[in-house]
Amino acid sequence: MKTVYIGSSYTSVQNTLEQTARKTGLFGFTPLGEVACKRKNGIRFSLDEDKNLHVYRGRLEMLDRQSIEMAKREVDWPRINAKLDAEYRTVMVKRANAYNQKTAAALMVHTDTETVFSTQAFDQMQANDVPGEYVIPPYPEPAPSFETLVPLIRDEAKVIYPGLFKGDEREAYVAANLEPRLAAEQQAWNYRQSAYLADQARVKAAEDARLQQEWADRQAFYQRLRQGDIETVEDAIELKLKLMDCGLPFSVSYDFGGGLMYATVGLPDRELLPNKTAVLLANGKATLVDKTEEQLNQEWVRCLFNIGTYALPTLFNGSLVIQTVIMSGYTDANSGTMRCVYSAAFRRSGMEGLNVAQADPISLFDCADGRFIIGNGWTLGTVTPFTAADL
Repeated sequence: MKTVYIGSSYTSVQNTLEQTARKTGLFGFTPLGEVACKRKNGIRFSLDEDKNLHVYRGRLEMLDRQSIEMAKREVDWPRINAKLDAEYRTVMVKRANAYNQKTAAALMVHTDTETVFSTQAFDQMQANDVPGEYVIPPYPEPAPSFETLVPLIRDEAKVIYPGLFKGDEREAYVAANLEPRLAAEQQAWNYRQSAYLADQARVKAAEDARLQQEWADRQAFYQRLRQGDIETVEDAIELKLKLMDCGLPFSVSYDFGGGLMYATVGLPDRELLPNKTAVLLANGKATLVDKTEEQLNQEWVRCLFNIGTYALPTLFNGSLVIQTVIMSGYTDANSGTMRCVYSAAFRRSGMEGLNVAQADPISLFDCADGRFIIGNGWTLGTVTPFTAADL
C-alpha cells in the first residue's frame, strides 16, 4: 500500500482586523492602524480600526475638539466624511472576506477536482497525443538588397571623392559598384544560409528522434495504465495527488488489484479550521465572533466529505482497470485513537462523466451505499469500513 501526504501551501490569514502595516503616504508617513484617509488643503482626515476620526496637519495630530472642528470648516466636510465612510467599509469588507476565505475554501475544495473519464475519453486522450516535431527557425540574417547596399557604397564614395564638388564622381562610383557588390554579397549570404540550414537539419534530425522517443514512451505509459500495471498506476496517482492542495493537510493510502482499489483517507482535525468568523457591524466595522459548536461541527463534517470527494476521481483515473474504489475516512478527533467516520464503495459505472464538482459530497457518499453517522449537532459517529466481502 502506498501513502501520499498532501500538504498545504495555504498561508493562514492572520488577524488583519487588528493589524495594519505601516506605509508611506503623502506626508511621508501613515498613522499606525489607519484604515481610511482623505487629504485636503494640507489636512489629513483618518479613520482607525474602530472608526475613530484622527486629524493631522503635516505630522502633527490635532487632539482638541476645537482644532478638529476648525479643520472640518476648512473643507467640504460632508463630502470628505462620506468618502471616508465608503473607503472604510470597502476595506473592512475585504478584510472580512479574507479572514473567512479559509473556511470557504475548505467547504468548496471538491469543486476543483477532475471528472472520472470513460474508456472513450481515455482513447481520445491517447489519440490526441502525437509526436512533437522540431521546426527549423528561419535564417535570421536578412538577404542583401539594393536598399541596404546603396548607403554603404555612398559612404565609401565620400571617402574616395571628398569635397563639395565631387557629387557626380560619387554617383558614378555608386552606379559602377552597386550590382557587382550585390552579386558578391548575395553569394556570401547564400553560403552562410546554406551552412545554417545544414546545421539545423542535423539539429532537427536529433530533436525529432528525441521527440519521437518521448512520444513512444508516453504511448507505452498509456498502455501500462490501460493494462493496470500496478507500479505505473500507483506512481501516476501519487504524482497527481501531490499536486493537490485544499488548504488543509490530509493523506491518502491506496492499494489495488483485480479492479478493486482500497483507499484510506487520513482526515484533518477540526482545530485546523477557524473557530471564528468575521462579520460586519452596522457602522461598517469588521469584527470576529465565535462560531457555535454546531456550526464548527457542520463545517468540519462537510470538509471531511469534501476531501474524500476531492481525491476520488484521481484514484479512478489511475487506470481503466479500476472498477471499484472502497474509500474510508479516518480521524482521531474526539477520541484520541483513529476511527473510521465514513466508508463507501464507489463504482466506475456510476462515476464516469459525473460532474463531481457540482455534486453534494455527502449525497455522493450516500448514493454509494455510504456508511456514516451524522448525529444531532453534526457529530460524527464511528462506522465499520467496507471490505470486498460487502460488495
